[in-house]
Formats: sequence, structure tokens, C-alpha cells
Amino acid sequence: MKKAAKRRTVRGQQNLRPSRRKKVCSLAEALSYRNEKVLRRFLDVYAVPEAEARELFHETKKWLWLCARSIESKGPRLAVQAPLLMIDEMWHTFMQYTMDYQRYCLDRLGIFVHHLPANSSDKLRERKRYEANPERFMKRYQAALKRQYGFIYDELGEERGEATLLKWYQEYPKRYSLEFLELHRIPYTQEEHASQSPALPASGAPAVAA
Repeated sequence: MKKAAKRRTVRGQQNLRPSRRKKVCSLAEALSYRNEKVLRRFLDVYAVPEAEARELFHETKKWLWLCARSIESKGPRLAVQAPLLMIDEMWHTFMQYTMDYQRYCLDRLGIFVHHLPANSSDKLRERKRYEANPERFMKRYQAALKRQYGFIYDELGEERGEATLLKWYQEYPKRYSLEFLELHRIPYTQEEHASQSPALPASGAPAVAA
């Protein structure tokens, strides 16, 4: 009986620690992942059509794949800027299912993609840098954004890359503003969004870490 119990314990531990693949999977494999629990949870929080939630999950998987590719290839450190607000919300939802998120990252991406949100100290530091030298601050911000655009375009290819950049940085800012989140967030799940002020143009807190 003791041996059997020991075997069950070891097996359980192994299930919690999925094997890590040696390299990032293809984009097609990353996007093929399905998780209805994540979608249901997101729809519990935001009053949006299911088709819209599925699209956002699709784009979030694409973002995570790009983050993993950036780490693997030692490319630019990708950051979530204001236009990607709703993708960030879906990312938060996915991470709530910690075991599923871990398995997705290690089984498919070969690396655990960490999320490093900006805190009040980070935002204050960025504001001080902006106020000290707005021209220099914006020049560095635009350069970082250009590197991120270029990486996304190169990794996804001409057609998909262009379509993704247009969707993320032109369509989504118009569709998913902070006001949209406040309006469509289901009342009993409202948290800190109502107290947030519009984001200062900034380089953004790093969204990933190796």
C-alpha cells in the first residue's frame, strides 16, 4: 500500500511539471490550442460576443508566440502598450488557469512567458523621465515601438504581419478603449479600471521575461 501511494504521489508531481520542448513551436501549433475554460471566464467578466472573445484569445496566443520567439532569438523585449489593452486582459484571464497556462507555455512555446505589469513606482519613474526631457523620452519610445513593429512584421511574414499590425495598433485602440472596458465589464467583476487614468505615452513595462 505504501509503495502504491508513493507511486501515485510521484505521478501527480510529474503531471504538475510538464516537459519543456527544446524550441518554440510553429505559429500554427501555437494557434491551434483550445481552452473553453479561459473563454468562459473571459465572457463572465466582459459582456462581448463569443466570437469576439475567441478572436481575442487567438490574438493573445499569437502575442505569446511572438514573446517566446523574441526570447528564443534574443530579439527586442516586447512590451504591452495601450493599444494592446484587451489582449492584455485576455492574457490575465489565461494566467488565472495556472496549470493550463504553464502547460501551454512549456509544451508549445518551450519557455514560460512571464508577465511583468507596471506598478505605481514604474509609472511615476516614467512620468519623471518624460517631464525631464519630453523630446528625448518620445524619441526613445518611438524607437522601441519601431523595433517591436519590425519584429512582429518579420516573424509573421509580410501578409500576416501587416494585417496583425493594423489590427493591433489601429483597429484595437479604436475598438477597445479604457472606456470600453469600463462599459462592458460585468458589474460584479469591476475592479481597479474605474480609477485608472489614461496611460502616459511610454516605452511600457516589459511584458515578458526569460
